[in-house]
Amino acid sequence: MREFVYKKKDRKLRIFNDFLSIIVIALGIYLIIMPLLPEMSYWIKLKTGKISNEIAYSDNNQPGTKPLPQDNRLVIPQMGLDTSINEGKYSDTLKKGVWRRPLTSTPDKGGNTVIVGHRFTYSDGPAIFYHLDKLKVGDQFAVFWQGKKHLYQAQEVRVVEPHQTEIEQNTDEPTLTLYTCTPMWTSKQRLVVIAKPVEDNQSNHE
Repeated sequence: MREFVYKKKDRKLRIFNDFLSIIVIALGIYLIIMPLLPEMSYWIKLKTGKISNEIAYSDNNQPGTKPLPQDNRLVIPQMGLDTSINEGKYSDTLKKGVWRRPLTSTPDKGGNTVIVGHRFTYSDGPAIFYHLDKLKVGDQFAVFWQGKKHLYQAQEVRVVEPHQTEIEQNTDEPTLTLYTCTPMWTSKQRLVVIAKPVEDNQSNHE
């Protein structure tokens, strides 16, 4: 009888250990795959033609375009990014996606509009700026603000230290500043893209 009890306990212990091993393996796979998901998603979009240099919004309903968005959006086709710009006083707004820094300007007012986003996280919001390093000098992208399209061209891409908060200072000329953490997986420095407004030839031809 005692031997039967021991065998029963041993069987339960083996089941528990097997279950625990499955959890540990699943967690390990999750930790390995999670950092790769944004890159995999980008590769799939690239191969399926969903990433281009075109901004697929128009105010004249041309074929292949979408109506101008009514919400405020950041559209960077080179990154496969088309996302709402979130407003809020505190940094936990980053849990929703990109965040316009509240003490900076807006595209309709000129000055320096600053938009930030996470580059990589496991839980604290989406890695919305994972591919910000793919944005190069000369690339054009858009901000849709209060129903109007503002076209920008990247003028400078650089890395700064976290204490270099001058990147958020207001500017005399209209400017759009995007930044996120770098190198990947750390918050040691900041990857900064500085862009200036350019004429929207597409709108002029409409």
